[in-house]
Amino acid sequence: MSTQALTSLGCLVQLKEADLARAGESGRSDVADLVDQVLERIRCHLEASIRCTRRSRETG
Repeated sequence: MSTQALTSLGCLVQLKEADLARAGESGRSDVADLVDQVLERIRCHLEASIRCTRRSRETG
């Protein structure tokens, strides 16, 4: 995974943490929900990339 992708992921996590801190006890905001969706997509992409890399190493 590229350094840029890791930096972007780190920024998303910081955004989520800051938004949740602002939301406090009152609940989650739309921004936090959006970040959740983006993080889930990134997680799925990373898992697929890891599987692909493992297959390449096993067959290569």
